[in-house]
Amino acid sequence: MSGFIDDEVCPTCGETFAIEFDPKAGYRKISQCYCDRLLGDVRDFLKEKGLWDEFVEFHRSKEEPDDPDFRRKFSRLFSL
Repeated sequence: MSGFIDDEVCPTCGETFAIEFDPKAGYRKISQCYCDRLLGDVRDFLKEKGLWDEFVEFHRSKEEPDDPDFRRKFSRLFSL
Protein backbone atom coordinates (compact mmCIF):
# COMPACT_ATOMS: atom_id res chain seq x y z
CA MET A 1 0.00 0.00 0.00
CA SER A 2 1.41 3.38 -0.94
CA GLY A 3 1.09 6.63 0.99
CA PHE A 4 -1.21 9.53 0.19
CA ILE A 5 -1.12 13.31 0.45
CA ASP A 6 -3.90 15.29 2.08
CA ASP A 7 -4.56 18.81 3.31
CA GLU A 8 -5.06 19.81 6.94
CA VAL A 9 -5.97 23.14 8.52
CA CYS A 10 -3.69 24.50 11.24
CA PRO A 11 -5.73 24.94 14.43
CA THR A 12 -3.66 27.99 15.38
CA CYS A 13 -3.49 30.13 12.24
CA GLY A 14 -6.23 28.54 10.12
CA GLU A 15 -3.99 28.14 7.08
CA THR A 16 -4.02 24.94 5.02
CA PHE A 17 -0.90 22.77 4.81
CA ALA A 18 -0.16 19.45 3.14
CA ILE A 19 0.55 16.22 4.98
CA GLU A 20 1.75 12.90 3.65
CA PHE A 21 0.82 9.55 5.14
CA ASP A 22 3.20 6.65 4.80
CA PRO A 23 1.99 3.38 6.33
CA LYS A 24 5.49 2.64 7.63
CA ALA A 25 6.46 6.11 8.87
CA GLY A 26 3.11 7.67 9.75
CA TYR A 27 2.11 11.28 9.10
CA ARG A 28 4.61 13.88 7.93
CA LYS A 29 4.00 17.57 7.30
CA ILE A 30 5.27 18.40 3.80
CA SER A 31 4.38 22.09 3.54
CA GLN A 32 4.36 24.99 5.95
CA CYS A 33 1.56 27.05 7.41
CA TYR A 34 1.90 30.65 8.65
CA CYS A 35 2.98 29.45 12.12
CA ASP A 36 5.85 27.40 10.69
CA ARG A 37 7.05 30.29 8.53
CA LEU A 38 6.78 32.74 11.44
CA LEU A 39 8.79 30.50 13.78
CA GLY A 40 11.41 29.99 11.08
CA ASP A 41 11.70 33.75 10.59
CA VAL A 42 11.98 34.30 14.36
CA ARG A 43 14.77 31.72 14.56
CA ASP A 44 16.61 33.32 11.62
CA PHE A 45 16.18 36.83 13.08
CA LEU A 46 17.51 35.80 16.50
CA LYS A 47 20.51 34.08 14.91
CA GLU A 48 21.20 37.10 12.69
CA LYS A 49 21.11 39.45 15.70
CA GLY A 50 23.31 37.11 17.76
CA LEU A 51 20.52 36.42 20.26
CA TRP A 52 19.87 32.74 19.51
CA ASP A 53 22.00 31.34 22.35
CA GLU A 54 20.46 33.80 24.80
CA PHE A 55 16.98 32.72 23.69
CA VAL A 56 17.85 29.02 24.08
CA GLU A 57 19.03 29.67 27.64
CA PHE A 58 15.84 31.65 28.35
CA HIS A 59 13.75 28.80 26.99
CA ARG A 60 15.67 26.25 29.04
CA SER A 61 14.97 28.26 32.19
CA LYS A 62 11.23 28.13 31.44
CA GLU A 63 11.24 24.35 30.97
CA GLU A 64 11.58 21.76 33.70
CA PRO A 65 15.34 21.77 34.29
CA ASP A 66 15.16 18.59 36.39
CA ASP A 67 13.58 16.61 33.56
CA PRO A 68 16.19 13.93 32.64
CA ASP A 69 14.76 13.69 29.10
CA PHE A 70 14.93 17.45 28.47
CA ARG A 71 17.98 17.29 26.17
CA ARG A 72 16.54 14.38 24.19
CA LYS A 73 13.15 16.05 23.77
CA PHE A 74 14.64 19.32 22.52
CA SER A 75 17.84 18.10 20.85
CA ARG A 76 16.59 19.26 17.44
CA LEU A 77 16.05 22.79 18.76
CA PHE A 78 19.53 23.02 20.27
CA SER A 79 21.22 21.75 17.12
CA LEU A 80 19.77 24.46 14.83
